[in-house]
Amino acid sequence: MKTKEITQNKTEIIISTIEHSEIMREGVGSWGNGYLEISKEHFAYDYLISCVDDDWGFTESFCDEEITYSEQIETGLKIGFDTLHSYNNESHNEKWVLFKCNQIKDYINSPEFRQVIKNSTLEKIFDYELEIKKLKATLE
Repeated sequence: MKTKEITQNKTEIIISTIEHSEIMREGVGSWGNGYLEISKEHFAYDYLISCVDDDWGFTESFCDEEITYSEQIETGLKIGFDTLHSYNNESHNEKWVLFKCNQIKDYINSPEFRQVIKNSTLEKIFDYELEIKKLKATLE
């Protein structure tokens, strides 16, 4: 397998790709996998870590792409997607994988995603406040 790594200076997110072997490409004909490394310093890191579930894998999808890989690495979190699904085909070539990686990267860096994180945090705070009220009521 060939590995390519492309680093963009505009964000902390590092994009890399891995080309499938010939045997893997026989089934669907797609090119390979795309990965994004999100540093611990990135504003979305804590939220993305909360999306990792030991039983279910990564619980979020981005830009119509299921995240099928997640791993905590020394510098942060590495997430990725593969193109070995029945809906993938020859059009999911290297250029497409890089396009998807950049699309996901741009989304993770977007104000829209910041709002998703904010809403999720507010929802958790609300849930915790309800739990605190319930506990206080049982102590009275």
